[in-house]
This record gives sequence, C-alpha cells and structure tokens, in this order.
Amino acid sequence: MAKTLRGNINHIEQKQDYSNNYGNYHNWQVILKSGEVLYFLTKEGYPFKHGVGEEIYYQLKNEETGNAKLVDAPEEQPQQSFKKPAYVQQIPSKPFSGQSKAPDTQTSIIRQSSLKAAIEFHGTDKISRVEEVLNTARIFVEFVNNG
Repeated sequence: MAKTLRGNINHIEQKQDYSNNYGNYHNWQVILKSGEVLYFLTKEGYPFKHGVGEEIYYQLKNEETGNAKLVDAPEEQPQQSFKKPAYVQQIPSKPFSGQSKAPDTQTSIIRQSSLKAAIEFHGTDKISRVEEVLNTARIFVEFVNNG
C-alpha cells in the first residue's frame, strides 16, 4: 500500500486532457506550498475538487512523473483503553457451591460423563454393541445418583 502524504495547495492549473480505453480525463497540475508539482486526473466534466490554500491527502502513483491520486484523510486511531474481560470483572458474591446448577443441568452432566466412562470401559472390547454401552452408562448414572 502506498504511503499517504499531505500538502497545502499553492496553485492549480488545468493541463492538456488525457484519454485512454476507460474514458476522457482532465489533467490537473497542482503545485503545493512545498514546491512539489503533482498531476491529478478527474473524469471529463468534473473539476478538481480542492482549492488553493486547502490541505490535501494523496498517494504518489509515479514519483518520476508526479502522477498522484487523492485519498481520504487517514483516520486517527482512537486510544484504546484496556477493559478487563467480563469473566474477570464478575466476582461471585458467594463461594462456589456444587449444587448451584439447575437440576436438569446436573442430570445432563452426569449422563454425559457416565456415557463417556461407559464408552471408555467398552473401548477395548470390539464386539460391544451400542445397547451394552448404554446399559453400562445407565448403571454408572444410577451409582452416581444413589451411591
């Protein structure tokens, strides 16, 4: 990406028009207060959109010829303040209690972990069927719930 430069316009003069396969253009010679001479194109029928004394932002397309294009002023990056993530800011008012989850959530966790244990238990037995794994998981759930 080309570097965005800025300058103040000291003089503007329309030069010989330019044509190519994409259309007809006006060629504008812009002399900055620094003395730098730049050339900009605008579509035929459109004037150069800045005046003498105005500040412009541009990118050089060709340093040798001074061909340039106007660009928008670069946006200033706002200073970012550090904000702690939500999970850091939330401090529980009570110590953690194992029974704080809803009963359905607890049941679901027990079933999932029991099913995982049953799969691992039957993992070495390649003949095990799904029914056997599920029956083993049910036995594990029963043990967790009733001891």
